[in-house]
Amino acid sequence: MVQLRVLSALAYILGCITLSKEQNGTPQFFSDGCCTHKEVGGVRYTQVAGETDDFDCDGQCVYEDDSKPGSRICFKTGGLAPQPVECKASFIDSEFVLTDIFTGDVNIAFVRFRTKIGIFSCTLNSNTQIVPDGVYVSCSSVPTLEITGNAGKLGNAFFFSQSPTGKNEYFSFHSKTIGFHCDFTADGGLPLTCHNMPPMVAEADILYVEGAQNVTRGEDEEAEIEQCQDLCNTNSSCVFWTLSFTPIPSTSRNHRGFSECGIRNYQVNVERPLPINSQNQFTGLKNKDVKNGSTFVFDYFPSPSPQDCKTSCMGQKSPDCTIWTWDLGTCALNVYQPIRRINITGRMPRPVLVSGCIGTLENSCSTLPDH
Repeated sequence: MVQLRVLSALAYILGCITLSKEQNGTPQFFSDGCCTHKEVGGVRYTQVAGETDDFDCDGQCVYEDDSKPGSRICFKTGGLAPQPVECKASFIDSEFVLTDIFTGDVNIAFVRFRTKIGIFSCTLNSNTQIVPDGVYVSCSSVPTLEITGNAGKLGNAFFFSQSPTGKNEYFSFHSKTIGFHCDFTADGGLPLTCHNMPPMVAEADILYVEGAQNVTRGEDEEAEIEQCQDLCNTNSSCVFWTLSFTPIPSTSRNHRGFSECGIRNYQVNVERPLPINSQNQFTGLKNKDVKNGSTFVFDYFPSPSPQDCKTSCMGQKSPDCTIWTWDLGTCALNVYQPIRRINITGRMPRPVLVSGCIGTLENSCSTLPDH
């Protein structure tokens, strides 16, 4: 559980700029080393993308006053009139859970799993006479229950959130065939309120991506970066490029045995850290410097749950959001048409993200080819 810390702080106003818009033509960076929600002197702030290079602040943490949309503030410890600071971000964790899945009749499935916050038994009923618009999900917490693990552990992803005071807020379960989200009561208790989030709507540890082309095979990282850059710089529609460099012997995430260069031509507003650590992932804006360990997205912001991230994507108006990825407390939105899936299950000791598509893509992304 996250412990609260009381600090002294002095706020500096960075100026009123529109959320997620480019500054000087360059997407702003969203730092992953900040408390996403904090309270300073009784005022609530939420982290946004931005830089503090021109201000004497602590780190690259930029905030918006929740009561003043468009404001930009950073903080520095100390000052003439220090104020108490509390991190108000929820504690979000995840794990692969040993799971039993049983089927009753054709319309009913039973799911049981043991987690860090308890043992849960859930029933999914798709009988259209009982639930005309979907799948009814009912979950309960049980004190003891034998879990045989007939559905295994790896790939059965469990995410949960607790408030700064340690109260349970929600959990989200995702397997290859079943998925659902459950909210606890306001005081962190029961009963649970659940709804269906099947794989066609949300998949754990899956990234939906565009296509890419081969670059020169070899061990020369700098030459392949330069080649990918040149492909973007000489393409009139390119906005930025990405390179998945594959050294010899190959340890690439795509296991194809060669490096891949992607030329991207859609609007981006935020530079975000990659959801998984990789020294062999590079990117850069057209005619700009090379970046390592980050990528560019249409929007990126704190988000409490996969369901919230999906809802945010559905609320985008111009251009229409097509892809959302929730990454343990943050949400990335994008506006491209994916053509393949990258499965990162097992690359990390615990599940790290949930992705989904909306609109005309919602029922097709889960069936994209794996690469």
